[in-house]
Amino acid sequence: MQPTRQLEVRTQGILAAIAALAVVAIVALVGLRFLSDSDSGKAGLTPTALAATTPLPLATTPATPPPVEASPSPVTPSGPPPLQARDKWGQVIESITEDPTAAMFRGSISRDGLYGGDAITKRPSIIWDTPLNDENYSAPVVKDGRIYVGGNDDTLKCFDAATGELVWSFKARDDISSSPAVGEGRVLFGSFDGNFYAVDAETGKRLWQFETAGAIHSSPAIDASIVYFGGYDHVVYALSMLDGTLVWAAPTGDKVQSSPAVSGNLVVVGSDDGYVYGLDRLTGKRLWRVKTGGAVTSTPAIAGDMVYAASASGTVMGIRAADGEVDWEYDAGSAISFSSPAISKNTVVVGTDAGTLLGLRADNGRERWSFAAKAEIRSSPIIVDNVIYVGSYDENLYAVDLKTGKALWSTDRGAIVGSPVYADGTIYVSLNSGELLALRREN
Repeated sequence: MQPTRQLEVRTQGILAAIAALAVVAIVALVGLRFLSDSDSGKAGLTPTALAATTPLPLATTPATPPPVEASPSPVTPSGPPPLQARDKWGQVIESITEDPTAAMFRGSISRDGLYGGDAITKRPSIIWDTPLNDENYSAPVVKDGRIYVGGNDDTLKCFDAATGELVWSFKARDDISSSPAVGEGRVLFGSFDGNFYAVDAETGKRLWQFETAGAIHSSPAIDASIVYFGGYDHVVYALSMLDGTLVWAAPTGDKVQSSPAVSGNLVVVGSDDGYVYGLDRLTGKRLWRVKTGGAVTSTPAIAGDMVYAASASGTVMGIRAADGEVDWEYDAGSAISFSSPAISKNTVVVGTDAGTLLGLRADNGRERWSFAAKAEIRSSPIIVDNVIYVGSYDENLYAVDLKTGKALWSTDRGAIVGSPVYADGTIYVSLNSGELLALRREN
């Protein structure tokens, strides 16, 4: 390499490092101001719109080299054009857009766990199963005949949903327990390596990556312009779907393992600091926060004008989306770790660490019924028509009647059963032991 070129590369590296440190410093300062607010304050901090004020090398020039791939250089995004012309900081986003075809954890951006289709009311058969090569804690996502899932082998895999055959895989540098989101021709997910990735849904080639200051377990929510997720660095992020530019960053008081739920102008997410946060969708400004008494690692759900959330304190809450006022609370008598509420027909369904599946009235929190598994339920239940599907540490996948709480069928899978998903008459579920299954009722 020529001396002039060496100096140029060295100078670029120094500038990128300085810019990255500046972003971390700004987020830290925002966090200090944010956390100094009173717990009950409704008019929260408006985080600095970092993308509009600071050059961000993070999305296109990560501080560490990109993961080794067949084609390590970023490819040109083939997705939709930007909403507006870019300035030197990246895409500017000033309006809310929707993508009703996007697929993600809990079925939709509101995270209500509700799937359309015909319920499987009789015990199904396994139509295929495939190994994932290591332990798995990432719930699969299905879109356009393909199924996407992460794993503890540091790999995101894409399979044919009909056959279970591997289509492509993408290698990160650490575990992927974040469930991916798929939309606008992209698959988006975080890794314990601290990076958030966007890869091409067709080929698995990296489009961009964004470096955070900690591991990422939170599963992203996406619309047509922005992807929202949280990190172990205590921050909730909003990035441009197009190029990974930071739109806003909202600090919390602890790790964010919970996944954001989005509706209207509201982003709702839990934090290990014990609060549920309501943030402005376009700016990240804190609109409200609610203390739950325990870490909120499960994902809140939004249905109508209400937010439903559960915490490690065993508390289930119905919270007004407009102002964060708590309408009702229910004491489950056991911690609720990662089981996220599902809502249908005025019923909130959630599992507990004691192995109880609860059906609560959505309007007042009163118990309708309870169903007892034989071990913890940390799986997030889904609802198809009038049937609930949920996994348990007792190694069973259960189908439970939404109205009565009675079991319709169960199937022992020989390993801890994760959060199921449903598409085209088929239930897909990953086992923590490292296996992906497709189950369907035989005609």
